[in-house]
Amino acid sequence: MQEDREKLRQSIIVTILAAYLVPILAFTFLSVGSMSFADRWLFFSISLLMGVFGSIILILSMLNWESLRSFAPVEAIAAPPSEPQNDEQQIKLMLEESKRREKDLMSKVGLVKQKWHVKKSECERLEEQFQKVQNEYESLLHHSQEQLKKKDRLLAEYAQTVNELRATMEKKQDQIEKLQDSVNDLSYDLDTLLKLSDFKSLEEVQEQGESEPVQQVRDVAIAPNNFGRDEASALLKKCINVAQKMTTSQFSTNSRFRELPIDSTALDQRRLFESFRSETSCIIVMHSMKEGSLYFANDMTKQLLGWSPDKFVQEFPHLIQKGGGEWKNALQSLGHQSEAWCHLEIRDRSDEIVELEGCLGVIPTGAFKNYAIGILFEK
Repeated sequence: MQEDREKLRQSIIVTILAAYLVPILAFTFLSVGSMSFADRWLFFSISLLMGVFGSIILILSMLNWESLRSFAPVEAIAAPPSEPQNDEQQIKLMLEESKRREKDLMSKVGLVKQKWHVKKSECERLEEQFQKVQNEYESLLHHSQEQLKKKDRLLAEYAQTVNELRATMEKKQDQIEKLQDSVNDLSYDLDTLLKLSDFKSLEEVQEQGESEPVQQVRDVAIAPNNFGRDEASALLKKCINVAQKMTTSQFSTNSRFRELPIDSTALDQRRLFESFRSETSCIIVMHSMKEGSLYFANDMTKQLLGWSPDKFVQEFPHLIQKGGGEWKNALQSLGHQSEAWCHLEIRDRSDEIVELEGCLGVIPTGAFKNYAIGILFEK
């Protein structure tokens, strides 16, 4: 009887190995040979898991078998004829239990395989996105590097241009300083020349260079007590004639004056003002029609009104107490007539009112074209 039980136990083990473990191992090695690398590892892992569960079941069966064997003599004495039937029932129950568990495992394998396919597709999608992002990153990096190189080249060109411009500016500055020194020297020479030359020497130079001499205003000087409208009109014509003929042609033969970087009008203006300052019978003024203000007044403003010429020119509109409208109308009328008159009341330095008669005329030609000359004298 004991031998029969041992044979039965061995037959159960062989049956389990033949019906459970051998197909699992065969299925495992078959899947390894016919599937891809990733699928192989999946099925190999599942097969090992099933083998582990089968081993656990086998161990439990063996433990159960050992426990049954310890009670085998008592069962044999109590009911000997029923022992083979009980063993067969246990084997059937074990087989049914193993099949049920096998089905559960296969269903779990199917679920795992389905999830694995989902994960695989998601991984492929993520890999495509990663590849796309990587391509965009490489393209952006390449574009940024190209832009950076281009900006570096531009900065180098700008730096070179700035250095060249700085060198050019330094050279120009040196030239400007040299020219400024020359201008200062020539201006000093010119100022010295004009201060040393008197009105008579200018007349002699003009008589040599011009066919018609420029008559000076002092030639028509008249005593203030005998000065009236006729004398004012005559003096105005003389002043206009002098202003029209006033040029710097007598200096054209001098090489020093040809090198001057200033306009020759400055020389004409200086000579004209010097000729007007020599008049002692009345006030002579020049008015700029373009700027609408006095441009010059001779030294008689100090004698008749007590104001210096510069102060009189600067404050002329405020010094007029009455007759400002007549002054403006007379200036406007010079556009269609050669001579205009006005009456002015001007405040002197002692705040007293001085009545002056004015005769105005415009210079039609020459360097001082469209400048107005005025003769102001006491009534």
